[in-house]
Amino acid sequence: MGRLKMQRLIQDSPHQFIDTDKIASDQEFYNINTKKDLLEMQLEKQTIKIMAFGVIAEKLGQAELKIEQPQNISELRETLLNTYPQLASLKFTIALNKQVVSEDKAIGPDDEVALLPPFSGG
Repeated sequence: MGRLKMQRLIQDSPHQFIDTDKIASDQEFYNINTKKDLLEMQLEKQTIKIMAFGVIAEKLGQAELKIEQPQNISELRETLLNTYPQLASLKFTIALNKQVVSEDKAIGPDDEVALLPPFSGG
């Protein structure tokens, strides 16, 4: 098939095509062939990654957590304390996108969340 004929078929198609030359290397794509594939992708997107530092990571036994995405920081704290009761005895701050935030701050799907132990200066 000639190049011009192929371009015309693509232009007239009701489907969307992606020019792979214009895609950033870190962009995610999913191969969705079945309803199960779609559900798995949706579940993956509904979780957030949380980085834990210092004594918090030690108490948890891990430096990275994945949990279902909460609506805001207050809901995140409640989920963490229910899921990891060993955190109840610790004071910690929650940072969102490298900034300490208040309890009512909303959490988006691509936000970076960190659990920070108390700081001391000198």
